[in-house]
Amino acid sequence: MTSLRTAIVGSGFVARVHAAAVRDLGGTVVAVCSRTRAGAQLLADELRVVHGRYVCDDALLVSGGWRLLPESSGPT
Repeated sequence: MTSLRTAIVGSGFVARVHAAAVRDLGGTVVAVCSRTRAGAQLLADELRVVHGRYVCDDALLVSGGWRLLPESSGPT
C-alpha cells in the first residue's frame, strides 16, 4: 500500500485542519504553497515540512488529479 503524501494549498486556519486530518489518516504533508512566501514558510515551519512554496509551480493538475513533482520542489 502506498502512503498518503499531500501538498497543502493555502496557509490559513483550514490548512492546519487539513494537515491534522492527513496526519490522522497516517499520511505526511510533503509540501505547502501559499500566495505569500511568509505564509508558506510559517506553515512549513509549523508542520516541519521541507518544501514551503509561495506559488504552486511544482504541483500540476494531471488527468489522475494533483501530483507533486518532488524533483522540482524546494524552497523558492
